[in-house]
Amino acid sequence: MTKSRPVQAYADPADMAWMGDLVVSCGGAPPAWTQATLPEARIELAGTYTVTGAYLRAIAKIGLHYALIVPPSPCAAHIWRSR
Repeated sequence: MTKSRPVQAYADPADMAWMGDLVVSCGGAPPAWTQATLPEARIELAGTYTVTGAYLRAIAKIGLHYALIVPPSPCAAHIWRSR
């Protein structure tokens, strides 16, 4: 790790042991963990997502297959008659 830079990391106390082992296995020195007591806080987050055509098609397929197995279904009867 000759070209590595110092890293500041945060971990839950339950994860400190395996994270320390990971750092050592990569050739680093064992971390000197400190603990901080942080108060609980509520924060507002905003997120964006994109719904693709493939996602909508998958939802439609789920709905179609459900309609085919739930008796009696006019949709299922029509599809089975058209075979």
